[in-house]
Amino acid sequence: MGDLVLNKIKINLHISRKRTLFLIAFFSLVSSALSLIVIISIKSNLMQLESLLKSNYLYSVTVDEVTKPNTYLKYDAGIGFKNTSDAKTGINADVIMQTLESEYTEDIYWNADKLKENEIAISEGLAKEYGLKVGSQIYSKHIVDGTIHEYVINKILPDVTSVRIEKNQDLSEGIIIMGFDSNYADNVIHNTLLFTNEDIKVLSNETHGDLSNIIYREDEIKKVCIEILPYYVFIVVLSVTIVICLITVLRKNIVYNFKRLIMFGFNQKRLNRALFSFIGGVGIISIGISFLNSLIITETDGLNRVEMSFLITIVMVECFALLIGELFIKRNLWRQ
Repeated sequence: MGDLVLNKIKINLHISRKRTLFLIAFFSLVSSALSLIVIISIKSNLMQLESLLKSNYLYSVTVDEVTKPNTYLKYDAGIGFKNTSDAKTGINADVIMQTLESEYTEDIYWNADKLKENEIAISEGLAKEYGLKVGSQIYSKHIVDGTIHEYVINKILPDVTSVRIEKNQDLSEGIIIMGFDSNYADNVIHNTLLFTNEDIKVLSNETHGDLSNIIYREDEIKKVCIEILPYYVFIVVLSVTIVICLITVLRKNIVYNFKRLIMFGFNQKRLNRALFSFIGGVGIISIGISFLNSLIITETDGLNRVEMSFLITIVMVECFALLIGELFIKRNLWRQ
């Protein structure tokens, strides 16, 4: 009869609402802040990975002059651009030039249509950094004649940091594509850079074996992922640690009343359900708010698919840590 009465009484763990709300707010703030710090630290890598995943070429290679789709001119001497004609510092960009004959396809995520000699296309990150838009002008000192030339922005490209990732190369802030300039092509030493899906043996026969500096897109993806991995492991460890800390504090808030209810003979299933509802509810709400905070802030700076995946996997790790932590807390409370 006593058990029946106890089973009808609503279980009250006597939780402090103010303290619980404070824990939710504190966890959400710390978790979202850490995620954002990591994302900002590897923003350029995430952008490059997004670009590589959305491209569809097999490899890029330096060749002799060829007339093939997705062929660019790359100048070893370097072509620098400035936001204003009298600026003291240049734009940190990876610069390439379209050829006269080549067509540009969707095999490269950041490709632009044919540009005129005084036109350029600039990646979105650079445009945001320097307050540029379609129709804006930037300036470059022409290597051949030494005069300052004006270039009009014809297109804003997607977020991408480098044309391709060569060995020991640091990522740039973005890329600039120039329209074909015969003065450069005829008077300045340069390489011809080809992005292609063509079988390398066939291409070698067509170009008489003059291929060098071959970089497979798959290897670029691996390189970027390897650079991202330590940051990802770092945020995963921190996220799990924060969830464990949250569960530990929540346990301290209810441990006395939970033990007291056990001693009074309340049903084990109902007590476990109340425990899971409290810890799980607080944890899920905290993780959800943290995710929304991160989502809103990163969206203001442009959220790509890779960044979204990064945030979602962190949420999954936190939810898994929450579930394991709940199971451990339950066993621990009943054993005590």
